Amino acid sequence: MPSQANVTGTWMLQVTFHDGPMQGQVEQAKIVFQSDRDNTCLVLLPDTGTGKWEAKGPSEFSYELTEILNYEPGGYFGRYVKVEHQGTLTADGTFSSAGTGEVYQADGTFILTTHTTAVATRVS
Repeated sequence: MPSQANVTGTWMLQVTFHDGPMQGQVEQAKIVFQSDRDNTCLVLLPDTGTGKWEAKGPSEFSYELTEILNYEPGGYFGRYVKVEHQGTLTADGTFSSAGTGEVYQADGTFILTTHTTAVATRVS
């Protein structure tokens, strides 16, 4: 059986927005991929969120997560985004991914879909 992509670890990402209100902007993010029972992924920056990842082949993988936006003390948040990306590990140990983010109001009202790409470097 061929080996599967292993993205386990902590990564710093540069996320580029290709449309929507953040079109052309680049955002720094930090994500952790765990090799636990559920292949959990955790977003630590710029906002927090959680989801899961899955190996799709020797260098391919996918991840999906929900990130809380505009969080304030006391538990209030204004929006959240559901992110789905397809990624590829490279020979130099980085990865790139592309996909969408669906943004919703806190009450579940859909706002918009945006397309993003990410380039990531492993930090641990």
